[in-house]
Amino acid sequence: MKIIKKVLIILCATYIVGIIFANGINLFLDNFYEKLKLKISTKLKLSLLNKLSKSDGYYLSRLETGDVLRILDNDIFQIENFGINIIFEFITNAITAIVVFFILMFISPILLGVVLIIQVFTFVIQDKISKKVEARIKHIRKIAGEQSNLQEQFVSNIKGVTLTNATRYFEKVIRKSKVIL
Repeated sequence: MKIIKKVLIILCATYIVGIIFANGINLFLDNFYEKLKLKISTKLKLSLLNKLSKSDGYYLSRLETGDVLRILDNDIFQIENFGINIIFEFITNAITAIVVFFILMFISPILLGVVLIIQVFTFVIQDKISKKVEARIKHIRKIAGEQSNLQEQFVSNIKGVTLTNATRYFEKVIRKSKVIL
């Protein structure tokens, strides 16, 4: 009975130490990830702006202001919210895949072969789906740019209409009051 209590105490202590250790690693990785995200995001933004400033006038003249702003806004949003996550997850997944490869190699080479075949099949399917998603994203960007242009034109026209109506209003007021300027 005493041995069981000692084993349970050791297991509980090991479990608690493991949880504290895992939380410490998570805290470290979260901090590291945020610093890495900020650093990479800043570099990519500067690179994007630098490339845009060096692009020829023809490229920019083909696009309307709404298109350029929409593309820049979307790209920066993607970089900040998804791009850095993808890089970090890619590194993590690569390390995990290497470790799992060696574990499977020692446990069961047959299982390793099955997993590799499934991975190749998955890669081919994912490539086809990615191309379709990319085409759809381009289409959505085009529509979003057109909508931004329409909104920009609408706001510009509202200003013009408002000024025209204001001019007409003041002309009526001046005629009624018979004040000559």
